[in-house]
Amino acid sequence: MLEALKKDYTIESEDDSFVDVTTTDWYKKSQDRLRHGGLIRILRNHKNMPQGALGKRLDVTGKYVSDLENGRRAVSLKMAKKLAVVFGRKPERFLPLE
Repeated sequence: MLEALKKDYTIESEDDSFVDVTTTDWYKKSQDRLRHGGLIRILRNHKNMPQGALGKRLDVTGKYVSDLENGRRAVSLKMAKKLAVVFGRKPERFLPLE
């Protein structure tokens, strides 16, 4: 199992050594996208919910949801709490890392 995990979470560098993927810029950028609007989009799509329907549940417009998903609008603590209720997650999951 350890070998399988190494295979999934390491990448080869130019000198044929292995690198922990969690230390790469690619991983950090991917995690950042999943922490913000990308996570909202994934969860919304998982529930087969259009942006307008999510907007109604959050008391905002579909355009506002689009702005959240595309990083044009930051997620406030108040909005993170609303998202947490809709998606059954902790509010912190929707807030940027400090």
